[in-house]
Amino acid sequence: MMKNLVSLVIVTAIVLVGATTAFADYPNYLGGNKNYILWNGRQGYGMYIDRNSLNVEMYNPPRYIIAIDWVGVPNAYGGSTAIDSRQRERFSYDWNNKRIYRVFGTGELRYIDPNSSQAEGSYYADAAEIAFYLAYRMKFLGTYPESFYDLMK
Repeated sequence: MMKNLVSLVIVTAIVLVGATTAFADYPNYLGGNKNYILWNGRQGYGMYIDRNSLNVEMYNPPRYIIAIDWVGVPNAYGGSTAIDSRQRERFSYDWNNKRIYRVFGTGELRYIDPNSSQAEGSYYADAAEIAFYLAYRMKFLGTYPESFYDLMK
C-alpha cells in the first residue's frame, strides 16, 4: 500500500512538472527588447520578429512586398536570450483578395492559408501580419485580437 502511494506521488509530481513546462509563457519581447517581437513558440523554441530589419520592397497598392528577419532562440520559454539562427522572410500581399504569400529566392510565391495547421505553415500568417502592421500601422487580415497588435506599439 505504501509503495503504491509513493509511486502515485512520484507520477503526479512528474506530470505536474511536465504540464508546467508545456504551458510556460514565452516572453513577448526577447530580453525585454521591444525590437524583437514574439511571433511563434514551439517546444521551448521562440521565434522573434526583428522590427529593425523591416524593408518595404514594393509599395504598389493593392500589391505589397515586405521583407523582415526573424531570429530563433532555444529555451526562450525559460528566459534564454541566446539567438541561434536568423532568417529573412519575404511576404507578398494582395489587398483586394486578402491573401498573403511567402516569396522565395526564385520568385516563387506560396500561398499562406491562415486557417491551416501550424504544420502546414499557418504561423507564417502571424509573421506576415506583424510585418504589415509594423510597416503601415494597418491590419491586413484583421483576425487577431487587439492584444496581438498592442505588442507592436
